[in-house]
Amino acid sequence: MDTEKGQINITIKKYSNRRLYDTVHSRYLNLRQIAELIRQGNTVEVVDATTGEDITKTILVQVILEGEKEQRNLLPTELLHQIIQYGESAYEGLVKETLQTSLEAYRTSQQQMESLFKGWLKLWSESPNPTGRQEIEALKTKIAELEARLTDRGRSAQRG
Repeated sequence: MDTEKGQINITIKKYSNRRLYDTVHSRYLNLRQIAELIRQGNTVEVVDATTGEDITKTILVQVILEGEKEQRNLLPTELLHQIIQYGESAYEGLVKETLQTSLEAYRTSQQQMESLFKGWLKLWSESPNPTGRQEIEALKTKIAELEARLTDRGRSAQRG
């Protein structure tokens, strides 16, 4: 139930009288208190107390709408009109377009970093600096010597 940062997964039951009950802390909550739990990093799951149906999305939308009533303006009126006017297709398209754009930007930056890294490696490996190559060979030799010593010590410890 506890997560790694001390936040917890909280199951909330919604009763037919519209009351919300926090099963972890044994208390009734309102929408503002649910919002506060989430802001603290907790995860909430809301289930209908009678049917056991997961109604988390519905309650989270209500939490957002409660914030809108307090003039927090999280959702622009134009966006709300478009969602109602075009139905799920507008919302679905927006989410897909946003995710696709984000993924493309991520891929592009990843390819740019990979290309840059390969360029650095190529410059470094083709460096006309013989001292650098000699240093690398000396390090390789030292590593081989250390590995041999460790192997010898391991064998000595097994015998003794």
